[in-house]
Amino acid sequence: ALDGTRHGVALAGTGTSSTDTGHGVVTREVEASAAWSLTGLGAWLDDPDRPELLRAKGSLVMNDGARHLLQLVGRRWRLEPRTSGADHEDQIVLIGLDRTEVDAAAAVLERGPLDPRFQP
Repeated sequence: ALDGTRHGVALAGTGTSSTDTGHGVVTREVEASAAWSLTGLGAWLDDPDRPELLRAKGSLVMNDGARHLLQLVGRRWRLEPRTSGADHEDQIVLIGLDRTEVDAAAAVLERGPLDPRFQP
């Protein structure tokens, strides 16, 4: 899009904290690696083998230093530019039904794009 916002829909179905709500929903806060590019993160979000999440939302700094807001619901996602400022925390909250899936998504976001398909 002209405003720098990226959208996607996949075809198939440093500090962290994790919470099991007791209602079958698991949440975890992560700080994403600054090694992600917009293209690489978009490719990972569209990957049919990406861990299953119900929701993800938060701010992250990309490899070019730009801050973006990530919003994800199921397999639909949106990345939009965000203005820099001290009032933004670079954390992403992940929500899912399976702790293994949420932890797997957190691990990928934290370590960055090791898979060549997701590198710039």
